[in-house]
Amino acid sequence: MEKIIALVGNPNCGKTTLFNRLTGSSARVGNWPGVTIEKRSGYYRGIISIVDLPGIYALSSFSPEEKVAFDYITAKKADAVINIVDATCMERSLYLTTQLLEMDIPVIVAVNFMDEAKRRGIKIDISALAEKLGIEVVPLSAVKDKNFDTLINAALKMNKPIFAPVRKYESYQKSALERYNLIEQKFMPHIIVPPKISVTSVFDKIALNKFFALPIFAVIMLFVFYIVFGSVGNILKTAARFLMSVLSNGAENMLIKLGLKSTDFLYSLLLDGVFGGVGEVLCFLPQILLLFLLLSLIEASGYMARAAFLTDGVLRRFSLTGKSVVPLLMGFGCSVPAIMSSRIIENPSQRRMTALLIPFMPCSAKLPVFVLLSSAVMGEKYWLAVAFMYLLGIASALFTGGTVKRTLLKGNNSTFLTELPDYRLPTLRNIAATLKEKSAHFVSKAGTVILLGTFFVFVLRETGLLNFIGGLLSPIFLPLGFGTAELSVSAISGFIAKEMVVSTLAMLSGDEISGDIFTVASMLSFLTYCLISPPCMASCAALIGEIKSAKLSFGVLIYYLTFSWLVSFIVYRTALIVI
Repeated sequence: MEKIIALVGNPNCGKTTLFNRLTGSSARVGNWPGVTIEKRSGYYRGIISIVDLPGIYALSSFSPEEKVAFDYITAKKADAVINIVDATCMERSLYLTTQLLEMDIPVIVAVNFMDEAKRRGIKIDISALAEKLGIEVVPLSAVKDKNFDTLINAALKMNKPIFAPVRKYESYQKSALERYNLIEQKFMPHIIVPPKISVTSVFDKIALNKFFALPIFAVIMLFVFYIVFGSVGNILKTAARFLMSVLSNGAENMLIKLGLKSTDFLYSLLLDGVFGGVGEVLCFLPQILLLFLLLSLIEASGYMARAAFLTDGVLRRFSLTGKSVVPLLMGFGCSVPAIMSSRIIENPSQRRMTALLIPFMPCSAKLPVFVLLSSAVMGEKYWLAVAFMYLLGIASALFTGGTVKRTLLKGNNSTFLTELPDYRLPTLRNIAATLKEKSAHFVSKAGTVILLGTFFVFVLRETGLLNFIGGLLSPIFLPLGFGTAELSVSAISGFIAKEMVVSTLAMLSGDEISGDIFTVASMLSFLTYCLISPPCMASCAALIGEIKSAKLSFGVLIYYLTFSWLVSFIVYRTALIVI
């Protein structure tokens, strides 16, 4: 019979890092609360099932992540529970430990970050702590892969603990006070924490300063933008285009040697469809990975939690909360996991609103559209158009949130509480795992959804149906400045996947996209429509899953369609006057 071990612990205790090390997985790792919102499972040495539960502070069922963990533990599906505690903040971590010990299941404590505790001069008497808890305690460093076999073997041999309940499963004020008194009297004497000014407290005096905090946050995000779309991003994009042109020329020569002509269907499909369409999307992979790399460094360092804290006051004016920052910033990468991560928000109205606003964020799938068209039309000044799209996406989200707050959610507020974790140096292995996961997702998407979509559009073009469909759609987009059949079809192809806009344009245009196809005004209008129009099918499915209302989901779709048309119309008419 399969053995199951569950991992339980506070947010930021290194639980998901331990899960990745044990199972060889690449689950998302970040130094801020709410990274894990569902349980994950994998296998240790292929025989022992490891379940990674959401990070929780107590056994209650108030927040979504607490409910997931609480339900799984109380159902007693696991043969043993490994409770990961943070060696640098034992008092808080042991609160959950005392609750777990009251349950009728085997529990073992893994004291993580022992290397960091040693650097801070924190001394933990592991043997004395194990004796007081009545269970085995294993010192651990998840980042450095230490004591994994010892930990798993101890968990499998662990018997059910005998622990006098304080107030079983409760988290009321009186029970909490009793628990902390117990921890202080019974366990903390075996943990010595020297008085010392930490690096985190020094940095936070600047990063959270009431005068400098928001400017620092703005500078960090501008730096990210400059790196991705400045010299480094341009070098990566140029190198990728060169590589793709070499592959395309090689493929063309091979087809000619096989006796195929430019008029043949297969020749046109491979060069125009695959290399002209899908290949154009893949050219932006290095730039997108650079964006993921910088955002991952910010997340892993612990600064993301500060960003949520700093922006809470501003976001409350738009029916959001500081916790909305994490999903919204994740939306710059991909809307699907960002929408799912909105579950960390306890208030149902704010959770739905955050999920609804995430598609306005310029995700990595929209990035190739912005860069391709703006660089073709505006040359070296393309970054101005890209910057405008990013600002417009954020402004559209805030406008929508503010409008809803003044109407549907008037007076609907909730308290925002978050933990500010210690600053930590991101580990190379975790960053590499994140980039590997993102690149694999992007390439697989290009090889499946985008390839099939490009093939479908190619067949429509060859059969003449494309002009018919485009003719039906063009009157809708004519007031927006891009009322041709090709551009109309390209615009709606983004409903399949936003990258499809690039592949469709590249395939239909034949030649390099230039001012002959777009003016600056029509290009800005086209990009605006791609930015605000309904997201891709995968994002729509995730959004519907979070909204959980067919009527509301339909209303959201109509809003996206109407709002994107109106904003594109305003941008086009304004650009005609200004530019």
